[in-house]
Amino acid sequence: LVGYGIVVGLSGTGDGNSGLTLQSMQAMVSRFGLVTDVSGLNAKNAAAVMITAELPAFTKVGQTPTSPSQQWAAPIRCAAARC
Repeated sequence: LVGYGIVVGLSGTGDGNSGLTLQSMQAMVSRFGLVTDVSGLNAKNAAAVMITAELPAFTKVGQTPTSPSQQWAAPIRCAAARC
């Protein structure tokens, strides 16, 4: 699994003017109907983040590891309505 997003509220410790972060911010605000150019954005308080995970085939919501070799940080959770 791969997740990608933007973390905001970093009090000046963000990515600054990283092209990837600015492009991601522009794409996000455009989904809300706002039209902007990357030159009008500043990512000093935001950062692009990526999360990856490997899950065994057919893993179900709430399932926990079944052997010591499977070390998960927490049981699988789902907040989406379709789960």
